Amino acid sequence: MFGVAGRARYSYLLNDVDVRRWYSNVTRGSRVTADVYFRRLGMFCEHFNISPKQLIAISEGDLYNMLLNYFMFSI
Repeated sequence: MFGVAGRARYSYLLNDVDVRRWYSNVTRGSRVTADVYFRRLGMFCEHFNISPKQLIAISEGDLYNMLLNYFMFSI
């Protein structure tokens, strides 16, 4: 399954205890869903060159604009 390769690319994100906890929690519901969410988090953070901790510190308005830009230009 391609999920393992996707996780490997962003495995450095699992060094963050909060990301690891979040991933483990989502995995309890569905491993496939957890892998998809994890890859998407990794792609988003990589695209904007930010860490997950920096991501959660962004204001709601700025995050909204980032998301719009991300989806508008990645289609």
